Amino acid sequence: MTISKKYISIMTNFLFIDSLLTTWKIPIKELSNNFEKVFIINTKNLEYFSEEKYPETPKLIYDLPKNIKLINPKNTKEFKEFLSNNQIIIINTFGLTFEELKIHFLLKKYKIPQIQMTTIGNEQFRNTLSNKFMLKKISYLFNRVLTQKICKFLALLNLIPKIDIRYISNKPIISNIENNLFKKFLYKNKLLYTKKLVLVNSIAFDNFKLSNQKISEEYIVHIDTSINYYHKTDIRGKLDEETIKLHYSCLEKFLKKLSSEFNKKVIVCIHPAYNISEHKKYLKDFDIIKFKTRETIYNAFIVTFFDSSVILDAVFLKKRIVGLISNFMGKNDVIRQKAWSNKIGCMQHEINENLIFDKKKILVETENNMKNFDKYISNYLCHDPNKKGIEQIINSLKENYFW
Repeated sequence: MTISKKYISIMTNFLFIDSLLTTWKIPIKELSNNFEKVFIINTKNLEYFSEEKYPETPKLIYDLPKNIKLINPKNTKEFKEFLSNNQIIIINTFGLTFEELKIHFLLKKYKIPQIQMTTIGNEQFRNTLSNKFMLKKISYLFNRVLTQKICKFLALLNLIPKIDIRYISNKPIISNIENNLFKKFLYKNKLLYTKKLVLVNSIAFDNFKLSNQKISEEYIVHIDTSINYYHKTDIRGKLDEETIKLHYSCLEKFLKKLSSEFNKKVIVCIHPAYNISEHKKYLKDFDIIKFKTRETIYNAFIVTFFDSSVILDAVFLKKRIVGLISNFMGKNDVIRQKAWSNKIGCMQHEINENLIFDKKKILVETENNMKNFDKYISNYLCHDPNKKGIEQIINSLKENYFW
């Protein structure tokens, strides 16, 4: 049976589909407007040892356009049946863990082209592993580091497919290849995991161009982190309840002082995957929202944050930004937060029980630091102000796969 039509398909884990739909709200809308049909395919049941861990199609926080369909194969057999009726080009949002290796073998078996859209514009900071939690360290090194290297080696041997095109907004990645003779040789001869890199504008830029949202300075916006989210506990284990309470006690005092000094209401924003009740438990006196972080940043006077890529919207908008550090965070969390603040060039402030606070310093330093953002914007967020990143991607997809 010959299948003539091709369809764009986003392969993702339905456990995190709300995060995907929130982050990719504009890209998904534009894909819907430009292609006859778009599939979003659940990968969870296609992993090793899955046993239908996500048998039900989830209820979504957003209404999808009618031409976007959720596909939830319960096993590889159902995935094969789906492929028998649809020729697809995969947008890969999954990883290179051992469990996900099975998906890569499936893509190889059925010769499915795959691309990636890594257009957040964030720097990939290294994690520091504590010797205090040796079992966690060994597990992390195997599942996040060694397995990734194994998968890329298998791709080099042509046992699993490489990424055909990776759309990125990080100019330094391309510059690093161009300025390194060895990497340049590997890239030119398609010996890297990604065959082709294409530089495009970031999601933050596209959101500014396409959302038509008004900008104001109505609120103080805090982007909170989940202290014991699995990405953190995989590295350093869980922090105890007493430590968490001390952390949030310092944060609460700081945010209330900030609110009082600048006469602005504080809104706390959290990642779509976080449990909102956990944050309300510690920050009872503040409005806490998720799914609307980007929109809330547009209305911020000052944005405070812990290690979050959504801060890049504030960078692009040149908002006043303060990176927060707490002595009660894990060592890796502190290092990553400092790396963020140094990279984007924003003010850094340590919250502690002494509540050190200087209103004038915060105003002056956050205002002066806005000048630092231009370099980050030109390297990571906007390369051509006349082109929208998603339009660049769509035109490239049509040129490469829909001729």
